Amino acid sequence: MLNYQTFTSWIVIDGQTADVFNVEHRDVDGTMHVTCWLPSEAGKKFQVHFKDRSGLPSSAYVYLDGNISGGRVLRRGKANRSLEGLRVSPTAYRPFVFSNLNLTDEEETVQTLGASKIGQIEVTITFVKILGEKPTTRMYEVPAEQKFNEKAKKGIDHQTRHVRFGDIVQTRAVHTVKTKSLGKPAVRFIFRYRPLEVLRAHGIAPQAAPVASASSSQRTRKREPFPEDVKPRINEVLVLSDSEDEHPARKQRKRVKRENNVKREPLNILSGEVIDLT
Repeated sequence: MLNYQTFTSWIVIDGQTADVFNVEHRDVDGTMHVTCWLPSEAGKKFQVHFKDRSGLPSSAYVYLDGNISGGRVLRRGKANRSLEGLRVSPTAYRPFVFSNLNLTDEEETVQTLGASKIGQIEVTITFVKILGEKPTTRMYEVPAEQKFNEKAKKGIDHQTRHVRFGDIVQTRAVHTVKTKSLGKPAVRFIFRYRPLEVLRAHGIAPQAAPVASASSSQRTRKREPFPEDVKPRINEVLVLSDSEDEHPARKQRKRVKRENNVKREPLNILSGEVIDLT
């Protein structure tokens, strides 16, 4: 979870709150930017959650890979909200899904990754004044599929994911809440997502716990004892596998620790109107 003052945001992947790493806070022109790294897996659905404990009305807009993808109004009684898909009609949405990049070797494809916001989920929260509600008449459009020239990709790992949208899910009808922004955004929560193995390779996420192999355990058990009249020298160390920690006969032997080898402002959608559930 990311936190700033009374605001909180987090990502839920397949029903589980995702871990975040390397959380940083930075003031940018009077708006706090809270950034982190997030593990992702292609094909997994996810939801974006946000909360405001101030009791004052605010709006939260979600940007996926730089594209606005919906919003919610946070107010007393509805201070804990979420967005799980792109609203494509008053009664339907398409779920958010992590996906692999669409790479090509076509020379005419000049889109590069370094200058884009691919691999990023952003939640921008702003205090607002609520003006009223009305039936929804406009929806968000599904962004066109982007292609990236594999030779031209710069400033980003080749295993970067992006977000696509799943099959249509039917819901009850929604209304639009009309709001007026009261100043600059209070906070921007930015989740940069990559595969877990990429985060581990760059030292961002911790390495997986080592698992002792059966072969190494067997080799340790078959070792012959020292003769009674010969004692091991001080610099001789017996390395035990994890599976042998319970053998009382070996508890007195010295053990060694194993080391691992180691600005974009919210789009003026509907002139301050947020598509929201009633």
